[in-house]
This record gives sequence, C-alpha cells and structure tokens, in this order.
Amino acid sequence: MKINKIALPEYPNVLKSVRNGFDAVTNHLILLLFPIGFDLVLWFAPHLRITALIEGVIAEMNEMSALLSPDFGERIEVGQEIWMIAAERINLFIALRSFPVGIFSLFTSILPVENPLGNPIFWDISQLSIAVTISLVLFLAGLALGSLYFSSVRQAALFDEVKWLTILREWPRFSIQSFLLSLIWSILFPGMHIRQRITN
Repeated sequence: MKINKIALPEYPNVLKSVRNGFDAVTNHLILLLFPIGFDLVLWFAPHLRITALIEGVIAEMNEMSALLSPDFGERIEVGQEIWMIAAERINLFIALRSFPVGIFSLFTSILPVENPLGNPIFWDISQLSIAVTISLVLFLAGLALGSLYFSSVRQAALFDEVKWLTILREWPRFSIQSFLLSLIWSILFPGMHIRQRITN
C-alpha cells in the first residue's frame, strides 16, 4: 500500500519574518520614505496644540484646591508643572502613529518643540470637541497610511518587488482590516489591563 506524504506548511518564524521585512526595506529604499516623511511632518509641520484646554483644566483644579486641604493643594501644584510641560509638547499630529497598525517614527517618543529652522507654527485648539474630531480623523488617516506602508513592505518581502498598482488596488481592503484590528485591540487591551489590575 502506497501512502502519499502531505507536505505541511512551514511553522511561522518571528525572527525570519522580521529579517525578511528588514531585508525588504533595505533592498527597496523607497519604503523608507514613509517613516522619514512622517518624522519630517512631526518636525516641520505646524503643531496642533491643546494648551488652552489644559490651562482650563488647571484653572478648575486651582478652584477645587482652594476648597480642600493645603496638602491636596501642594499636590495639585506639582501636577500643574507636569501638565504645563506636556502642553508644550503635545502635538495632535501624533495621532497619525495609529496603533496597532501605523507608520514607525522616531519622533513620536520625543515630540520635539523646535526644529533646525527654529520654532514651527503653533495652532492652539481651545474646544474639546474639535480636538477629539481632529484626533479621530488623523488616527483614521494614520491607519490608512499604515496599511499602505505594511502592504508595500509585505509585497517587497514576499515577491522582492513593489508593484504600486497592485498595492493601491488592495489598499481599501487592507485599510478596512486595519480599522477592524484596531477596533478589536482598543476593546480587548483595556479589558485585559483592568482584569490584570483586579487580579493583582
């Protein structure tokens, strides 16, 4: 009796996948334009600030501290310094670095205030609804750009070439998948974090 052997697919290998992705980027330097371009936007483009919103929150905290104990007021003063430093660096364009799918950036953790040309233009947003809307739009745009970036890296890693017509044709489908993945992640991750804190 002759038994035909079935060739099983190769097990996933994380290190191999990372190496293939790295090789794809180094062999197709045009893919580096995505993270470099994103860093240049964070560095030179106008900064979208929410300084007025944070100052309003600090003013309300000062009013509350006057009604509470002096010890609580001292803690609020320390918190105010931290919030004011954050107000100087927060740039809503950081929402373009959407999670878990997004373009990599070196400046997302630095959030520079100055650039080699001096100070960029600062646009202050004073209404919470506008700030939330802009952040949401930028987040969705980041998901779309991130899916385009990873789609091009995928094609370069698998086929050693970048066919932009094929990538653009598949872009809407990958963008929807990225949005669903981000939605599931945003639901599951906070729940896992809360459950972990409860068990600890």
